[in-house]
Amino acid sequence: LALCTSNLSDPEIKLPGDHFNTILYDGTSGVRSLTGVGFSPAAVWIKSRPYADSHQLFDVPRGVLERLQPDSTLAESSLAASLTSFDSDGFSLGGAGQVNNSSYTFVAWNWKAGTAFDPATAGTVTTGSGVSNADAGFSVVKYTGESGAMTIGHGLSEAPQMIIGKNMDTASVWPVGTDELTSWVYYLKLDATSSETSDSTVWNSTGPDASVFSIGTNDITNEDGVENIAYCFHSIEGYSKVGSYEGNGNADGTFIYTGFRPSYFFIKNIDAVEGW
Repeated sequence: LALCTSNLSDPEIKLPGDHFNTILYDGTSGVRSLTGVGFSPAAVWIKSRPYADSHQLFDVPRGVLERLQPDSTLAESSLAASLTSFDSDGFSLGGAGQVNNSSYTFVAWNWKAGTAFDPATAGTVTTGSGVSNADAGFSVVKYTGESGAMTIGHGLSEAPQMIIGKNMDTASVWPVGTDELTSWVYYLKLDATSSETSDSTVWNSTGPDASVFSIGTNDITNEDGVENIAYCFHSIEGYSKVGSYEGNGNADGTFIYTGFRPSYFFIKNIDAVEGW
């Protein structure tokens, strides 16, 4: 067959903007609704663009006003007048300066996940809740830590290739596990510049499978009686890609094949102390 788009197979997701979207907006310091996302987001990550304010992350399982700061080890806190609702085509904000300051411009990254599920159905965890988007390979899982290693249902049809976690109640690091590290004995820290770190108690030295992911006894993923959040991702052909590459030091860089034109690129040097 001729090499042309009409002879390529149809992508699994024909309209990527139906599942992930980025919007830019100007702050107003007043109550407002942001539209144009294209769906009701389950996770919204907001950052002021010109100023060194912390990132602000909100999601449906934790609820409105409850923010985490991915560049900080701080526990979850309630930010009054911040994200006040998840709407059908976006979200609404109050006048909190971290998300809506009249002197700032902002970016908001939005992920769709509208199917509710119970993480205990597939795993050994006792208490949790979650929302998933199996078509797009994304889910948000909230669970309560217990004494001892356990498994947690992730609500996806395939094994997550990357998990970003956070102990919600304690000042602690954000562990990031992925197939692309040396193994699931290792993790990165979303809030830090360090290279991959070895600790068998974070992910219990076990990669996820098609039903569950595993956690060990480390407090950053499994402090007894403490709530945690986990954002799970796996690749979807033509839509998203979790992968790795070797740098070459050349001025024209190295080519990274994804199979599509990315609208969002998230990267970390795993061998050296470099920022995300």
